[in-house]
Amino acid sequence: MTRPALLPVMCAAVLVLAAAGPVAAQQPTGAWKAVGFIDVDGGVQAATSNFTSAVTFNVYGEDGTLAADYKFAAMPVVSGRIGFRIGGNLALGLGLSRYSGDSEASVSAEVPHPFYVNQPRSVSGTATSLAREETLAALELSWRLKLGRITDVMLFVGPAYFSTYQDMVTQPRYTESYPYDAATFAGADTTRVHKNGVGATGGIDVSFMFNPHLGLGFAGRYSYGTATFSAAAGSSTSVRLGGAQGTIGVRIRY
Repeated sequence: MTRPALLPVMCAAVLVLAAAGPVAAQQPTGAWKAVGFIDVDGGVQAATSNFTSAVTFNVYGEDGTLAADYKFAAMPVVSGRIGFRIGGNLALGLGLSRYSGDSEASVSAEVPHPFYVNQPRSVSGTATSLAREETLAALELSWRLKLGRITDVMLFVGPAYFSTYQDMVTQPRYTESYPYDAATFAGADTTRVHKNGVGATGGIDVSFMFNPHLGLGFAGRYSYGTATFSAAAGSSTSVRLGGAQGTIGVRIRY
């Protein structure tokens, strides 16, 4: 779900909040009585952390070097949560989220000369349309407080498991002509790296119920994890996973 697609939902949410506020203020607070919950959301994943990888490649019988600085923008995210009350205001459940999009990398490389040893040519440019996808699964302990007849707040926290892939640059493409003393960047060869990682997640959810079973809610989540990406043999880079998410969606109580 993109930001433009979220605008009608957000407008509807504002109207719900405006109508819900006075009603909720008149209702007594108390324990959460539902047996379980299901949340389905869409929103935005904030830009994940940049990272840099270094790779060695071989051309003309000599090693060249490459550094790629990966940069990310905000990406659309879909998420969901399901849980069961285990006692009082405590619930245990599962949280899921997935975001995907394209990244880019600023590439700088030293390319060996076809005729002379130790006389590399410098090339630089930008590699675009590098796919990034990340899926989070978390076991979450939730504490939910009912603030009024239609309003409740939930805090959640738990360990998280990440599954991710990233297109990584392995070698520059370049053009050259006699006498080959210079080369020009023309793109990059890439490989798709799949990695898993572990970490933690937590957040807050505010829900406004149209009736005892159906409503609208807003959630903020922050998650953190790490994984080691390798674009080529002998190359490894520690990459930070997770980040901040803001979502809005449907709330079901049963």
